[in-house]
Amino acid sequence: MSLALDLNRIDAAYGPVQALFALNLPVAEGKVTAVLGPNGAGKTTSLRVAAGLLPPKTGTVSLRGSDVTGKAPRQIARSGLCLIPEGRGTFPSLTVRENLLLQCSIAGKKMSQVEEIAYGRFPVLGQRRGQIAGTLSGGEQHMLALSRALTTDPQVILIDEISMGLAPIIVERLFESVADIAAEGRTIVLVEQLAELVLEIADFAAVISKGTVVTIGEPGDIRHELEEIYLGADVRTEQGARVTDDTGRWKTPTGTLAHRGGCPVVVQRHDAAPVTADEEILQCAICSEHSETEGQNP
Repeated sequence: MSLALDLNRIDAAYGPVQALFALNLPVAEGKVTAVLGPNGAGKTTSLRVAAGLLPPKTGTVSLRGSDVTGKAPRQIARSGLCLIPEGRGTFPSLTVRENLLLQCSIAGKKMSQVEEIAYGRFPVLGQRRGQIAGTLSGGEQHMLALSRALTTDPQVILIDEISMGLAPIIVERLFESVADIAAEGRTIVLVEQLAELVLEIADFAAVISKGTVVTIGEPGDIRHELEEIYLGADVRTEQGARVTDDTGRWKTPTGTLAHRGGCPVVVQRHDAAPVTADEEILQCAICSEHSETEGQNP
């Protein structure tokens, strides 16, 4: 399976302050990838770079195999990527219907089509169509933001802090909606602070600390490192000698997938073990294409 999005050796800065340092973030197509890490680690900056809102100083951004580095946000959006920013991404002074009406020209759809997308997925929005968006509950505002995003038929959706300010039960319902959207074949990148909740729906998880990805893998693989990372410890592992062997397949102690030696999931781990011939294990979704890319970049 190919990569939907690939941030490769990204350096990014806000003026003189560098925020990302040689960040590598491969995102498997059709999967949910959670991006975790402490405040100020670079999670939101990574999304901004991917969406074209912050051009990287160095490195490349690939969207479904095409290089979009340095392209304008509108061009990247037209290529199938949508960013739902922190803060819910709606117009709070307009009604629900007016928020959706604005999407007609952007999405190239009739109002009836836009409403079908929004109200079909979130019926409560149909009941609130005349209500000012800023007076909706936090969960309903996120539903509206997701609906607006879906009207453009994006293949890659970046969501920044969907849980902010919401009760856990509302967050769980929103995560269920995100999982349903991913099940339709869309790729979701979900930046979150609520690690345990988001790991329940994630296929992969990347942890960012101090401006770079320090670990990436299946949810079971990264849980043991989260406490150290959130407490500010430097958990960057030394590269194991094994990672130069791309001829075999590898598995982690808690993972359920098989990986090539150059896969980012295992490239820095010391506890990976060979997959034996009699083990029937599915191949990692980010493995194949990324290992080929690594082979082309010394």
